Amino acid sequence: MYVFNKAVYDCHLTEDDVFSDEILSIKGEKFKEFIDLCSSHAAFFSLTRAPWTQSTDANLEMELQPHLITTLKCTKWFCYHVTEKNMLEISIYRATSESIEIILQHLSDLFVDEHHGACPHEPRPTLEDLCFFGTEKLFMGTVSHEYICHVFPPDKDFEQALPQFGKWSWHEDVINDQIFLADYIKL
Repeated sequence: MYVFNKAVYDCHLTEDDVFSDEILSIKGEKFKEFIDLCSSHAAFFSLTRAPWTQSTDANLEMELQPHLITTLKCTKWFCYHVTEKNMLEISIYRATSESIEIILQHLSDLFVDEHHGACPHEPRPTLEDLCFFGTEKLFMGTVSHEYICHVFPPDKDFEQALPQFGKWSWHEDVINDQIFLADYIKL
């Protein structure tokens, strides 16, 4: 599995890396290219309901509604393990050219913070934590507020394309965060 962490959260980065804008996030045109790469391998994607008080911008959520397959509540999802009192609300969507275009219209940063929330009082989207799935399992997952992105490359071409989007590190020990959709929904 490959890990991309925003510089301030990655203990593998050097001091020079931390001050390089290139690796702070995947944003702008690189974000669009990364989403294009992911969507070319995706059958589904998920977004998690953002619990933050400033998460009141529901435009993305409303526009994605026609592509919604299901919404589920759970205690375990990509990089999350919560109690039943704090259950996650996950929306799963069909990855189509239209749904991907909606994402690109509303987001320009992998971690959601470039386009929204620059000011603490500015509304943020009601959805965050974009994850992509093939027909059965997760191959790219994010936790927006923690600046985490993990990729389980679906093929060699995908893996070879990763370095153009930033600094990635290989980890063999975090495979448990890969999600199999059949554990949650009937496909």
